[in-house]
Amino acid sequence: MFKNRKIRVGPRGGKYILRGGQKVYLSGGKGCSKYRSSKDPKCNDQEGCKWVKGQGCKSTGSAPAKSQKKEFRAVSRTPTKRTWLGGVVDIEKAKYIKTTAKKVKQAIEQLIEDTLFGATYSRPVKVSVKPYKNTKYFEIHVELEDDDDIQHAVDHYFDEDQHNQYSVIKNLFPSSVAIEIVDPYLNYGLKKSVTVKKAQQKMEEILQDVYAKKEKPTEKPKMVCDGNKCRRVPTKKKEAATKNSTPKKGKKKSAKKKDGRLSAREYVEKYGGEEGDVCDVRNNGELKCLLFRENKNKSKSPYWSKLDAPKAREVMACRQGKSCRK
Repeated sequence: MFKNRKIRVGPRGGKYILRGGQKVYLSGGKGCSKYRSSKDPKCNDQEGCKWVKGQGCKSTGSAPAKSQKKEFRAVSRTPTKRTWLGGVVDIEKAKYIKTTAKKVKQAIEQLIEDTLFGATYSRPVKVSVKPYKNTKYFEIHVELEDDDDIQHAVDHYFDEDQHNQYSVIKNLFPSSVAIEIVDPYLNYGLKKSVTVKKAQQKMEEILQDVYAKKEKPTEKPKMVCDGNKCRRVPTKKKEAATKNSTPKKGKKKSAKKKDGRLSAREYVEKYGGEEGDVCDVRNNGELKCLLFRENKNKSKSPYWSKLDAPKAREVMACRQGKSCRK
C-alpha cells in the first residue's frame, strides 16, 4: 500500500507519509491530518482533533515545551566553583574592549596555567566563557575539582596581580590589556552571591577608579589691582621637597588595601613581609598566612593562604599564631 512512499517523522515523533498533500500517520502522533471536515469520520468528532479553516485537521495537543536556558542572574563562588562577570580593559584607553569569548577563555586558562606551573595537580580546572547579553562583559564559569590550595592559584591573577597579566596573555591581544572580574568575596568580602546588576556597577567603578586618568584641576590666576590698573598674577607652585629637607613626622602609611583587604604584594614591599607571617587580612578575625608561589618566569609572587591549606601546613611559622608586621 505504501510502496515507494517516503516515510517522514512528525514533530511528536510519529511516522507519516504524504497522500494527496495530506499527512497520513503510520505510528505515533495524533494522526488528525487524515480526517476531513464533512466526510465521515469527521475531524471534529475525533478526540484531540480540530478542523482549522485553510489548514485542515489539526491536533489540539500542545507542542512539547522547549527547555529554557538558565539565566545568568548573579555572581557567586563556592570552594570548587566561580561564577564571575568579567571584561577586558584596554589599559591605555581606559575602556572595555569588544573581543570574543574564545579569546577570554584562552586568556584565563593561560593565567591559571602560569600560576600552577611546576605544581603537581592531577585534577583539571574547567573554564567556560560566553558573552553577557549585548554588553562588552562576559559570563565566566571556573570549575575546579580540588578545593584546597588550588583555589588561591585560580584567584591569584584576579585578586591583586592584574598588572602582571599582560606578560602572560600578550599573544592574544594587540594592545596592553587586563582582565577584570567581579567576585563576591574578592570585591565585597561576602560569601553570598551578588546580583549581576550590582556587578555591572562594580565593573564601571573599577574602570573609573583604577584605569581612568584623572586630570588635576588648574588653578585660576589671581587678579591684583594697583590703583586703576589690574593684572593677573599666576598662583605659586608648591616647592618640591629638597634632599636636605626633613620629612614631617607622622604615622607610616599602611599597606595598600583593595576593597578593604591587605594586599600581599604591598605588605612585602612596604613592611618587609616574609613567608610564614600571619595576618588578619580583612579585619574580620580570619587569619591568613603569607606564602610565595614560583611563576613560570621563575619570579616569586606573594599571596595569602588559608591556615589549613596543604602548603600552609608545611610552613612551621604559619602554625605559630598571629605575627603580622603591620
